[in-house]
Amino acid sequence: MKKMLFLLPIFLLLIFVGCSSNKLTKYNKQIEKSIETVGVVSSKIEMKDSGVLIYEYLKVESVTEDKLNVKIDISSLDETFTFKKQSSTETVEDLNRNSFLPFKLKDDLLDDLMIENDTLTCTVSKENIGKLYALPDFDIDGNAELVLNFENEIIINITCVFKTTSGKDVIIHTEYSY
Repeated sequence: MKKMLFLLPIFLLLIFVGCSSNKLTKYNKQIEKSIETVGVVSSKIEMKDSGVLIYEYLKVESVTEDKLNVKIDISSLDETFTFKKQSSTETVEDLNRNSFLPFKLKDDLLDDLMIENDTLTCTVSKENIGKLYALPDFDIDGNAELVLNFENEIIINITCVFKTTSGKDVIIHTEYSY
């Protein structure tokens, strides 16, 4: 009886971890399948200080046949508090759809995973956010909140929100259009 009580929590933990991994596998496959047919990927990073936008990075990737048109706009406040914008465009000849995947969902990087109505929500520790996203060197204060929205088994958007140690609010948002 004591042995049974000892093994029960271990058994339940294994069931939970196994179910969680299976769900992540399902959603990773949905993301990979979605990427095969995506037409436009819009990625935006916003940084605000006391509610005021101080930095914005917008990258729009449009698929045309086997080419990728990329437009990048970077806006930021300069030393005179004027919002300056730099833009660039390029055409990439060799389309690599894997570049549309910001990350692969992994159990060991995600905490407090909840899945409800085709929405996956979790937290990512400041130690793991750099492993999940290829982020600039933000000094993250606390955990990041991550939300992935799916519709009809395809990825619609991904949002990651966190604060920096200097109190700035950062939002990373990626939209997928088909």
